[in-house]
Amino acid sequence: MRNDSQRGASLRKALHASHSRHSPAHPASAGPLRGVNLAQERTPVSAELHNALDAFLTYAKPRFGRRRDDELVQAEKLLQPLANKQALSHKDLLTLLEASSVLEALARRKPEKAEKSKELRQRIDNFIGPAEDLARGLRHLGAQIEHRAAAKDITTYIKENYPGMVTTDPHTGKPRLTPKGAGQYNRIKQEFENTALNRTLIRAIASNMDDGDRAVQKIVDNTYRDYQNALRAPGQAPAAKYKLIECAGIIAGLTRASPEKVVKERYATVFPGGATHPSELVHGETSRENGFLFVGGERPSDHGYKMKVTLDKGYGVDARQYYGHSDAGDEKMQWLTLPGAQFRFDGIENASGKPTYLFSQVSR
Repeated sequence: MRNDSQRGASLRKALHASHSRHSPAHPASAGPLRGVNLAQERTPVSAELHNALDAFLTYAKPRFGRRRDDELVQAEKLLQPLANKQALSHKDLLTLLEASSVLEALARRKPEKAEKSKELRQRIDNFIGPAEDLARGLRHLGAQIEHRAAAKDITTYIKENYPGMVTTDPHTGKPRLTPKGAGQYNRIKQEFENTALNRTLIRAIASNMDDGDRAVQKIVDNTYRDYQNALRAPGQAPAAKYKLIECAGIIAGLTRASPEKVVKERYATVFPGGATHPSELVHGETSRENGFLFVGGERPSDHGYKMKVTLDKGYGVDARQYYGHSDAGDEKMQWLTLPGAQFRFDGIENASGKPTYLFSQVSR
């Protein structure tokens, strides 16, 4: 698993700029979202965008005796399938941004032709909306999914399916295995993982990937920091908006897996919520992690602060082959939280001689 020290100074600067660690657990409403709400699968086309799209496609049509610029041909090809749609999917939104980028390139190359696409480019920008609102929509989407999903864990599975193999400890009040349950635990655990859990699998061979795998791969390969930066410090660059819309597909890929309750280590230079130094942590304080948070899959060579993170709803990603891990056990699995997850700092544990910073995911 990559650690934050490998992600470069630019990410750390972005984290400082975002001040996400100061975000309240239940922030006051910032008003209605402007533009697209990524928590919705489809966005109705506004009259303004429809009219601008229609006018541009009329202008862009081939005409006898007129040589069309390559960018104009490309933009028309991208936009024509959207002309009669009443609502746009996330994939359609990416097409809109791609077409706008192509027309921007034409405007830079031939300023005298910029006016012909200016109206459409402006309407696309207004329709998509500010990057910070796209990021806010993703946090809403993450919250909706978490509220709907029931996390599965081995203890609940045994209680529901093998009630005779678990009892309640009279001293602690917590569940514990009976002697029969202890003898059957490994078998039941394997059964639980094979049937109750549907973990997202990132295949090592690209030809074996489906669309969901390819979406999730974007957040585990070397493009990771681009998505994290867009989520944590959106800015207004078109590229950031493109990444944020792609994040909706990444979330859809992740949530094919059932959420799990896990406690895993994390080595990183950034704490959940964005703090970069222990002095910034306040015991009992809850902060919001605007990006995805990875736990598990750590290696001894990883650098940064040692943390132990309890996830209430973590989405498992099996990227062991992708990272070259030979270990076949859960030790090299990774779990991700969805953007906007809330974490409470529970203090410091010094049992091993090195401080371990404790965090717990809490409901948002």
